[in-house]
Amino acid sequence: MADMTAIEFVAASSQYLTCGDEPDYNSPYSWSAWVWFQAHATNSFVFEIAANTSNYDVVRFDAAETLRLYSRHTGSNEIASTGSTSGLSGWHHLAGVRGGTGDQDLSLYLDGVLECSGTNTSAMTDRTAAARFSLGRSYQGPTSYGNERHADWKFWTEELTAAEILLEAEQGAPVRASNLWGAWSLADLRDDSGNGRDFTATGSPVAADGPGVPHDLGSLLLVSVEAASGAGVTGTGASVGLVGTGAGVGAPTATGTGASVGLVGTGAGVGA
Repeated sequence: MADMTAIEFVAASSQYLTCGDEPDYNSPYSWSAWVWFQAHATNSFVFEIAANTSNYDVVRFDAAETLRLYSRHTGSNEIASTGSTSGLSGWHHLAGVRGGTGDQDLSLYLDGVLECSGTNTSAMTDRTAAARFSLGRSYQGPTSYGNERHADWKFWTEELTAAEILLEAEQGAPVRASNLWGAWSLADLRDDSGNGRDFTATGSPVAADGPGVPHDLGSLLLVSVEAASGAGVTGTGASVGLVGTGAGVGAPTATGTGASVGLVGTGAGVGA
């Protein structure tokens, strides 16, 4: 994935984005995004899908630098789950999934790993239809805003598997083309999926540096490949899809004269 441009929200300036369309939050859905956490208000809101103050799905970042997942149904917080990781800062990959029996399960993933989850106790068919899809703002509690950067948002109207979410955290291209409801690089506010679901900005959020290459998970991918295949040869060994200098899979005597394919680092190449 190439370096990306992000959009930055400042809570004190009431900055946020809203989409002109809303997904069905009572049916299966999944989303994936890169978020940079920084100084924040007591409740720094990452995103929400909501009908009103009594019906919403929300992800927020609290004063302990911990993620929280909420789902409210006709006035009752049926899901109020707190993540296990505190002290979060910098860029992280987040993903959420609604599905399971009756589409009542809601899960939040951090860097490709399940962070917290919950189950709605009421039938989703009884919940009011969504009326807002927002980044950086929420109805949850008093109207609150986020202090963070967002990049590379994608939204599907179906469940992604845990394996697909891990792939999303490791690569930039959408892991599924089917039922891709919207995709936003956030280099601008346009919907890159071609579905016409552009965002509208309030409060003049500004462009900022996004996550670059490699992401935090790049080193984990390299370690796992090295362990499995004896990669990590120094020099100009043949390399396939790896990150780093001379990282290789295959014959270490290869000269690396072939064209490089999706590689990062000095000497990464596909050789004869």
